[in-house]
Amino acid sequence: MPLRVNWDSDHHTFVFEIGLAPQFSIDLSTPIDYYQIKVTDKEVDTQIEHLRTRFGSLVPTEKVAKKIARSVGSSSMRLRI
Repeated sequence: MPLRVNWDSDHHTFVFEIGLAPQFSIDLSTPIDYYQIKVTDKEVDTQIEHLRTRFGSLVPTEKVAKKIARSVGSSSMRLRI
């Protein structure tokens, strides 16, 4: 049943909510720590193996190619090796 409103009335009440974003400030005068991380080839290889184990799948092929592109990841994340 549709709501009937008497627009000729002298008094109307409307109820609504307003969403306001809070105000904030950031003090950028203090230094922010920044780290230079050095990664070894062994750590990269280990991480790639973990990604292969976690997201990898076997895909049947018709023939073996000399240069194989391996893809590791889900539909939202792809890592080509």
